[in-house]
Amino acid sequence: MMATKISRGGTLLPWDVISEELVAPADGGPCPAAKSPDCGGGPGTAAGLPALSLVDRLAAPTAWMHLALVFAQPLDGDRLRDALAQALTLFPTLACRANQDADGEWQLCQPNAGAMLSLGVSATPLDSLAPPPPLPAATPLMDLGGELFGHLDADQAADALPMLQVALVSLGASSGAAGSGKGGGAGCILGLRVSHLVGDFGTLRAALHFLAAAYSSRAPSSAAPQPAEPLISALAAAAPPADTSSWNYLRQPANFMEQLVALVTAPPQRGLTLHFPPARLAALKAQAMAEGEAAEATDAGGSPDTPGWVSTNDALMAWLWKTRGAVTAFNQGLDMRGRLPLPPGQAAPAASPRWLYGNLATSAFTPDLDVSTMSLGAVARVLRRTVVSDAAKFPVDLAHVAAALAGGARCSQFVILPVLRIVEAAAAGRPAPVMVSQCALDYTADADFAGQLPVAAVPTFGRMVIPIAHSQPAPPAAGGGVLLHLWLPKEQAHELAMAAQTAAAQVAAATKEIASGL
Repeated sequence: MMATKISRGGTLLPWDVISEELVAPADGGPCPAAKSPDCGGGPGTAAGLPALSLVDRLAAPTAWMHLALVFAQPLDGDRLRDALAQALTLFPTLACRANQDADGEWQLCQPNAGAMLSLGVSATPLDSLAPPPPLPAATPLMDLGGELFGHLDADQAADALPMLQVALVSLGASSGAAGSGKGGGAGCILGLRVSHLVGDFGTLRAALHFLAAAYSSRAPSSAAPQPAEPLISALAAAAPPADTSSWNYLRQPANFMEQLVALVTAPPQRGLTLHFPPARLAALKAQAMAEGEAAEATDAGGSPDTPGWVSTNDALMAWLWKTRGAVTAFNQGLDMRGRLPLPPGQAAPAASPRWLYGNLATSAFTPDLDVSTMSLGAVARVLRRTVVSDAAKFPVDLAHVAAALAGGARCSQFVILPVLRIVEAAAAGRPAPVMVSQCALDYTADADFAGQLPVAAVPTFGRMVIPIAHSQPAPPAAGGGVLLHLWLPKEQAHELAMAAQTAAAQVAAATKEIASGL
């Protein structure tokens, strides 16, 4: 644990790190030394190392899943430390570190090394991070970025980074209060960061769920989490069907890395946060359902046999695609928990599907379309059909990649379809597809810390150079609905902000008119 106060953060969240330590799993004994040679020669091959799945090894190892929640009252640092130690016993991959083998492939090492826990204080007032509702329809993105976790990247070598990082910063507090581990001040911000090598947003949600349960000394709402790796391995063991090819996992073209470097060094995108309250979401879905029924009388979406059925998320993403206006494809990260067909003879996991940890997502990627001429319902139907069709391609993709690896290919030679198309579009000067992710939190079930729910959720992604959209529910205290965080070219961000404000005003006027007639 650190004994010297160090200043971190930036203009949005200047804070002092009061303590920083590795927290080992409660049943794993003391943390091994940070430079322990206890590293495996391959995924899960060394003694004590959990296995990475094929999907884990295909994920971007240097990308991170982020979540930051703001609470009106402080959380206890000592209690959080104990809860983290308990939660880590359920997620062995999150307690590891990672390095690269002789061929440059990423692998886990240092089992039970622990997660990094940073405790700190900030004079930042609570209301600057959690303004009272109603939230504006559109605001500039308040992305804490590297301010919460960026110092870890700068202070440690890449192969020394823990797979899970947790930060608790007391707001409006003195250094003495947080240094005792007892919180203090007016509220706090709790941040979680998971390496993409070991998980996706489904994994991040599961970690939060079991961390909150341990902090609250309550039993989790379901069985313990299970690794996705056995299920992925069983699917990948199948022979690739004849006359098929991999859809989402593609070999990198010869000039891919050169184009990627050019993209990474390009100016960042403009950040924007849109709030869609429940009434606005309901109106979007009703419009899409009505127009979908008119456009297509059959349901191909695996829904409750309702003609033209689309989900609320389909309607919201259709609005985003149409409003953006560019003639492009559209990509959604698709969580496969609950969608996967089980391999022959394999029983369903004992845990609820949402608590399968590891990477378990694929891409739902549409063709290039000029959606400006289509109704909202027609666009939503395209998205719904794409979700269904591309989810079905996931096991086939796994089988093809597994066969390629058996023939001598390496995971680092593959790239996912949306990243390839984004890099190609940027190199050619064309509008790039938006890459959409989602964190489907249930605040009551997943983020209840001893009876306290978060009052705000803030992004901590950092500098983005490709078009990104990330949606997650807005906390009930913030008015509910959905927060849509966007990173887009400046002109597109401005157009979306104007469209969101206009739509919000229309919904407010319609609501007022209905109320006046009662």
